[in-house]
Amino acid sequence: MPRVNPYQNVGQPARGDRFVGREDLVSRVRGIIEGDRPSNMSIIGNHRTGKTSLIYRSLIDVPAVRPDLAVVLVGIGKVERIEDVFRLIGRATVNALGALPNRDLDGLATTLEALETEPSWYGIMNQFTKLFGTIHRRGLKVLIVLDEFDRINLAGVQTAHFQLLRDLCTEDWSSTGLVTISRQRVKTLEIGSTNGSCLDQVLAVRTYTKLFEPAEQRAMLRRAGAVGVELEPHVEWITRLAGRHPYLLELLCYELVESSVDIDMAYRNVRSAYADFFARLIRIIDADLGGSGVDKLYQVVDGVGLDVSLDDALALVRYGLVVEAADKSLVPFSEEFGRYLLSIADGRDFRSLWLDCEVGLRRLIRSVLAKAAPDGDSLRLLPASFSKILTDARSRQNRYGPALDSSLDTIDYLNPNDLFQIIVVRWDLFEPVLGESRGVWQRRGEALIRARNEVMHIRPIPAEFRLPAQAAAATIVTILRKLGHVHPAPALGATA
Repeated sequence: MPRVNPYQNVGQPARGDRFVGREDLVSRVRGIIEGDRPSNMSIIGNHRTGKTSLIYRSLIDVPAVRPDLAVVLVGIGKVERIEDVFRLIGRATVNALGALPNRDLDGLATTLEALETEPSWYGIMNQFTKLFGTIHRRGLKVLIVLDEFDRINLAGVQTAHFQLLRDLCTEDWSSTGLVTISRQRVKTLEIGSTNGSCLDQVLAVRTYTKLFEPAEQRAMLRRAGAVGVELEPHVEWITRLAGRHPYLLELLCYELVESSVDIDMAYRNVRSAYADFFARLIRIIDADLGGSGVDKLYQVVDGVGLDVSLDDALALVRYGLVVEAADKSLVPFSEEFGRYLLSIADGRDFRSLWLDCEVGLRRLIRSVLAKAAPDGDSLRLLPASFSKILTDARSRQNRYGPALDSSLDTIDYLNPNDLFQIIVVRWDLFEPVLGESRGVWQRRGEALIRARNEVMHIRPIPAEFRLPAQAAAATIVTILRKLGHVHPAPALGATA
């Protein structure tokens, strides 16, 4: 009889012996049914970090501890209309209550039928409220778990839809608790569809699924022993590729067992899947941080971090994109993810060049202004039109400074576009150092900022932007290197 790969169900919710560790998270989730009425929670985690598996382990694949409680898991990611979400919740709830022992369910089927056939939103709302009000009056409790909440079809979604979910899990006419499972915060989804937020406020208890701890990683590897395969000797190599990400780790273990631990073959088989997966990871964090997630991720990894707050850094850690290294710096969760970050968006090579430009330009500006103002107050040399720019920079400095290097000054907190404005506006100071003309430097700045904006949002740089930006960046770096404001070019194969 052929052996069965112990990782063959990779990608599916981990149930039974496939579930590894996470006792702290399981205990936390189980706690929401300990009160008389189930409480509310938002479970958040990046793609395939075990959110649904956590629900199965904590609330579903366990012996029933309360004869008056029904736990209802509802997947809403493929529901086409928001009204159908409420019909689906009602149907799944009545079915789950039917499995409880010795319960009076008379009349619920009639109300459910009215809910399912009601065409208007006002009618749906009334029948939905009536159904769960009746459940409450009969002494029953319900915990609704909405899986794939961030994949809900937002077409036609209004504040009233989120408000009804809020009422369901908070008002006295109901005895229902609510759990949402999503990759993004509920607030992000609400604001994106209705420009406001009401549901997120009652889901204040948030549980973040995370990367495995080292002991959990090793427990995953030990499962290969069931078919006589030993993966422990390869833990260092496995960590470089998958880090301690649950899904990536299980996928790699599957390929290692299939290939009889042929490392080269296993890597070839996962490489494409890993790249697709990495792309999803950063799209999610970019959306959740208002379109700036990728920029902040690069700033943390590059060690620049000029507009990254402590909360931003913690968000990147919670999403499992970065981890703390031995020297306390934040680094990509795996070397393979780090390599991916060097190449994405048809622009990482350009961004490395841009990083040299940005750092060098700040050094250049600081040097030129300091020489022109030997008394030390160099920023007074900028015209009055820079007043708001400097105020905003100082505001960022005060806000983010405690989480960053205290040696940074106001110039470090200027936006990239401001750097070129300073050079152009005070060309009288910079011309003796840079030569050429004001117009040349203005055009270079415009080319670089256009391309940089595309890269920061992981969009391919259009051809008409890319070549002028690369030419401008290469020229500026060469000039700044000659002036001593950019370090010598790294050796081949080194990173910027």
